[in-house]
Amino acid sequence: MLGTYYGGINYYHPLRERFQHLHFSPHLNSLNDNIIGSITEDRTGCLWIGTNSGGVNKYNPSSKTFTYYQAQQGLGANDVKAIYIDEAADKVYIGTHTGGLNILHRSTGRIENYTTANSALTDNNVYDILPADKEGNLWIGTLNGLFSFNPTQRKFIEAYTGGKTQDKNRIRDLMTDSKQRLWIGGENGIALYAHQEGQLHPLPLLDKHTDLKNAFVYCIHEATNGTFWIGTRNGLYQFDEKKNEQTRYSVSDGLPNPVVYSILEDHLGRLWISTDKGLSCFHPETGKFRNFTSMDGLQSNQFTPKACCRTTEGEMYFGGINGISIFQPEQMQDNPMCPPPSLQTWNYSIYRSLRTIKPAFWTSTSARQHK
Repeated sequence: MLGTYYGGINYYHPLRERFQHLHFSPHLNSLNDNIIGSITEDRTGCLWIGTNSGGVNKYNPSSKTFTYYQAQQGLGANDVKAIYIDEAADKVYIGTHTGGLNILHRSTGRIENYTTANSALTDNNVYDILPADKEGNLWIGTLNGLFSFNPTQRKFIEAYTGGKTQDKNRIRDLMTDSKQRLWIGGENGIALYAHQEGQLHPLPLLDKHTDLKNAFVYCIHEATNGTFWIGTRNGLYQFDEKKNEQTRYSVSDGLPNPVVYSILEDHLGRLWISTDKGLSCFHPETGKFRNFTSMDGLQSNQFTPKACCRTTEGEMYFGGINGISIFQPEQMQDNPMCPPPSLQTWNYSIYRSLRTIKPAFWTSTSARQHK
């Protein structure tokens, strides 16, 4: 921090340069919309970015160029909430708000569109897409429940549990854990299922944790050590399956905001958490949070649900309402030798009086110069 005479106080934060920023620019090949709905990496290292009103933006980090897929190319709607890439079939599955499920054939650019008007879907709001089994079937999470989709038969089937239609949930997130169990999180809570013989079987693991089970869930993450982390509107929950215990972290514990949108884990086991008030790095071993805001160089303080991706190179992308923040978590280290701030004051009246005093050596020198 530097104080100047006419320029006030100047502040420089070295961490600002560690965050890169993708955003819309009217005169460049760039994001065509700053509000981000989803981010997914393909096997070539390109990022497929869902936006609020610009459809899908395919970003090539090597060339820093964008390719767009929008309603004018056949997309059901330009508000994209979920993207799943089937590399083997060379297809991109795109879930939209109000536009149903879309399938982009990368080899031809053709887009198929499935809605309530031409399929068994009962809702056109597709918020997550997940592989269901080795046969290539998919789970489709909507705001009116869960469906399975058979790409070969192009057929949707509403999910059943024990012969009954699965309880409706406005689904926000689907996650298959290391035991091949299906976690479903949404506006009406969280549920856990085993998938056997084409049916879902409810598992009672979370039954005693009623506040977690009934929470408004945005995201579910299984850490490398097997611990589950759930982002909700009411804070961050840790669920330890071995102990069958839950722990809740909120603002009083250091979280910048109780609304947790996304969770990514770095190779050190730290959790990077996007919220409604900035980005937070959480150390599970210590329970400590290190929070970052727009003052540190973030796209803004407000992020968006599930708009995140950790690339194969370990780089992290978090999307919000003003584009995408990109960083390498290994570079986000606090300065261990941070000096204490020193604020020097200056008495302006003394400064003015000093200016009127001419030292003898200055007077004699000036006099000599004019002789």
